[in-house]
Amino acid sequence: MQRSWNHFSSSDDKFFAGIWEAEPGCWKIRYTENEFCQILGGRSILRHANGEESMLEAGDNFVIPAGFEGEWEVLETTRKVYAIYQP
Repeated sequence: MQRSWNHFSSSDDKFFAGIWEAEPGCWKIRYTENEFCQILGGRSILRHANGEESMLEAGDNFVIPAGFEGEWEVLETTRKVYAIYQP
């Protein structure tokens, strides 16, 4: 289960910011947007298609660039702040 609370959308629908939360699970992702994230709680793994992994925990800040393909695996319910730019 995933939920999001979008707090801002630009008038041209290219920039968004808000909060996202997901319960444990794993799904494939393919980004057409650039996304800045700050993990507020929980634990997840961001796995690149080439197998490279990043463990994500509260306090982590990172950017997922447009073109990224891989998996997002939520180990413990995860909540993040997001800021998305869709070129």
